[in-house]
Amino acid sequence: MRSRRIVLVLAATGLLSACLPPLEPPRTLSLDEYRMEMSGVGTVLTTAITALQNARSQRDVAGATNELWQRLHDGENRVRMLTVPDELVEANTALADALAQTAARIWDGPRKNEPATDACGNEAYWAALDREDVNAVLRPLEPQLKAMGDRGFPVTITVPPPAPPPAPLDRRNDNGHVLVRSGAKGPGTLTITNNQEFDAVVSVVDMQGNESRPQVMMYVQAGRQATITGFPGITGIPGAEGLYLVYFKSGRDWDESRRGFTLSCSFMLFSQPTAFTVTSSQAVVLNGTSSSPAATDIPAY
Repeated sequence: MRSRRIVLVLAATGLLSACLPPLEPPRTLSLDEYRMEMSGVGTVLTTAITALQNARSQRDVAGATNELWQRLHDGENRVRMLTVPDELVEANTALADALAQTAARIWDGPRKNEPATDACGNEAYWAALDREDVNAVLRPLEPQLKAMGDRGFPVTITVPPPAPPPAPLDRRNDNGHVLVRSGAKGPGTLTITNNQEFDAVVSVVDMQGNESRPQVMMYVQAGRQATITGFPGITGIPGAEGLYLVYFKSGRDWDESRRGFTLSCSFMLFSQPTAFTVTSSQAVVLNGTSSSPAATDIPAY
């Protein structure tokens, strides 16, 4: 019974296939149709590339890069599916290969820059580096697409020229350089020893102020010592001059215009206020969480 069913199924399949018309080969595109296809590929890629250039955060650059990779991948598949005149087969295959290679290079790209959570608040710098990484991958594609345009089938994209090299990431100020000085003066001195790997900027703030408006701000290079002079002593009035909070921020590449570091930033506050008597001298040691006296991490300022 089973063999009989198989025979019947095969017979029915044969009858069905005999009734179906033969499959027609894909229609070859005309030159005008192929030109429109190429224009469409160029438009889609241009939209994705423009979104990449407009991205200003690392997160947005990553999203635009993923979208660009998808459009390159889709474009390759679309181009490979086209049936083109014989004289365009080689060029069309080369175009599909170029799109595939560019997509693969973006997928395996070198974007290993510092994360967007960088405490220095310099995300735009890292986003620009990420964007340039992708642009560098795209640039070799431009002449390959131009070759199609020279044949009358424009696939136009525009990638910005290489960005100028970023500013050197080793800017420093002089050890002991006073960046800010305000308020009353007195005989008190504060000696700072920086035992950290990176330079630091120390801010001394009175109890009524805040870290962004210090009475004194001084730069202390890594492995160096510096002294701030001229602090008024305690007057005996609670909360008056003589009692200070000491903040310090550390990092690499000092940006004078921002009064901040651009790399490897940390921000700390000594846990106890520093008190100056009429003639006292105080000393602190910067060494991260092992600082003396004890210091704790605080939000960026």
